[in-house]
Amino acid sequence: MRIAIVSDAWRPQINGVVRTIETIVKLLQVEGHEVEVFGPDRFRTLPCPTYPEIRLSLFPGARLAHMLKLYAPDAIHEFSFYTPHRPPRYVGREEVRAGYASAWTNHPLHIDDIFDVFVYDATDPEVVLGQWRLRGSLVATGAPVEVTGVVVLRVRDGLIVHCHDVMDVLGTSKALGRVPFSPNV
Repeated sequence: MRIAIVSDAWRPQINGVVRTIETIVKLLQVEGHEVEVFGPDRFRTLPCPTYPEIRLSLFPGARLAHMLKLYAPDAIHEFSFYTPHRPPRYVGREEVRAGYASAWTNHPLHIDDIFDVFVYDATDPEVVLGQWRLRGSLVATGAPVEVTGVVVLRVRDGLIVHCHDVMDVLGTSKALGRVPFSPNV
């Protein structure tokens, strides 16, 4: 299977996110997958004003959209959790792209580290199971947050045809000060 990992944290940086991605790549390659990391090295960059060791990609959208044709045109990406003002699923490649671009604009979490990443074998060769933990902080308050998630992918002909995104709903809701499962937030 062909797998793309997209991150603004990548070599030559040395930090927890980069080490986690390197580990994920090795584990997936051992399982026979073809993995490619799309980091800032693929784009024109500028140093981050407050952290010059980090390079920020300049206008990566169009180029990244072209490189990342991971989802099948009729793919479904569904969520097991309620997010205010977001649909419970995205249907179609373009809706997935637009939904994620919108969701990560002004996101309330700052991600510091993704760790305890596991990829599990499934009996169905089209199914990929992944588990991870995220450590970060709330942008508004700086309060620490730790969240666990699982993703179940169905991949056919190298494209994601279905994604089921599962997250620690109670922990996330508590961290964000939201009532879980409630559209009235």
